Amino acid sequence: MISACHEALIQSYTALINDWLNLVKAGSVESDGRRCSTATSRVTKSVRGTGSAAIEFGSRKGTYGPDQSYTFEDADFPSLVLEIAWSQTDDDLRRKARNYITWSKGAVRTVIAVSLNDIYTRIDNLSKTRKIREEDLNRGAAKFFIYRSDLSTARTGEVLPGEDQLIRDVTGNLVPGTELRLSLEDFIPADEARETDGLENPELIVTAEQLLDDTKYALRRQWRSMNKRKVTGTSPSPVAEARRHFPRMSRELKSLGSAIIPSRLRSGRL
Repeated sequence: MISACHEALIQSYTALINDWLNLVKAGSVESDGRRCSTATSRVTKSVRGTGSAAIEFGSRKGTYGPDQSYTFEDADFPSLVLEIAWSQTDDDLRRKARNYITWSKGAVRTVIAVSLNDIYTRIDNLSKTRKIREEDLNRGAAKFFIYRSDLSTARTGEVLPGEDQLIRDVTGNLVPGTELRLSLEDFIPADEARETDGLENPELIVTAEQLLDDTKYALRRQWRSMNKRKVTGTSPSPVAEARRHFPRMSRELKSLGSAIIPSRLRSGRL
């Protein structure tokens, strides 16, 4: 079971992506000022949401279960994955994003990583001195970054790391101009994209305002969940909550650690 905040963000980002993909499939979006071709619509219909289905990287590397994924036809790896971080640190999130691409040898083209860890850390620290109030969730940064496979090199699995994109700053205020930008190529294997005649590359652009609305909604859901446990007398600290709600993440971090440490010593505008 995952936290209310985590679940709400997965639903919001998935809805944004699915709505856009459905428009592309229906031939209702434009690329370079003109309506997308039937070839683009046809190829996009092969993109399927594959949820948190386990991604196997081999016995020496382990298994990840993303928060959402999109796979082209019967490919061995999804082309795009989504990861949401609440208690997980940014360093761990970046390491995981890199591993998706490196371990799949670039078959995972794009990793969207959304982090609310700054908010989690803040309320965790506050909880050590006083009770958490709803307004405490109104401060702390929310951000995302996107890692992509570097297709400009002959070496597979090279990574283009994206910089942090702030949705809201540490005071909780909107950061104007931030955009989440994806294109159809993020969902299509590179070989398929090269071999399809007439394939366009329409964009999905999500504004900072939309991203902030989704973040606020997720935090309201988190507060209701925390407050409900308070009323019933079972209000764990944020750390205890993370341990209870994130068993999968704990296993993944353990797997990540064993992969990094030598075994002899035993980690479209909408």
